[in-house]
Amino acid sequence: MTLLREIQAAATDPNIDPSTLLRKANILASRLKNPEFEAWVDHELNGYEDRRKVPSYVINTFYGPVGNLAQLSDKSSQSATIGLGDLGEFLK
Repeated sequence: MTLLREIQAAATDPNIDPSTLLRKANILASRLKNPEFEAWVDHELNGYEDRRKVPSYVINTFYGPVGNLAQLSDKSSQSATIGLGDLGEFLK
């Protein structure tokens, strides 16, 4: 099976961890010598240094029993990102 086929199969397998899929994509990007693809994979694996460049699909808005977090304090919290790891088990 080629690397591309492995990536395609992994992308549709619910048992494959996304980071495993991204590491395979990183190998493919390197083999293709595609710096944009490599940079995207690196950012997905390690985070985005410049918050202004974070893609919208990465940003999650949490709506809890009291509304969104922006309603709890000043407007600066509107851009706060909360990862699933920051939430209690009962919210996951």
